[in-house]
Amino acid sequence: MNQSTATQKEFITDYVTGFARNNPQGLAHLATYPDWQAAAAVELKSRMTRFITNLTDAELTAISNAEVSINDIAQALQNKPST
Repeated sequence: MNQSTATQKEFITDYVTGFARNNPQGLAHLATYPDWQAAAAVELKSRMTRFITNLTDAELTAISNAEVSINDIAQALQNKPST
């Protein structure tokens, strides 16, 4: 486990501890929920989806038709020298 993962685990542990302090019965649900990996994947997708909510219908259509690529735009920005 690298430092980043250790730090993430520590934060998540603190988060779950706080939840359990305020909701002891809920802790049992957390402990027995069978698919946290899938739930996290759904949440990540939801966050990416929220990123595009302010785009117009025409812009969303351009993305959905692969006429415009957010990946390409973001990669170009990453490769652009800082000013």
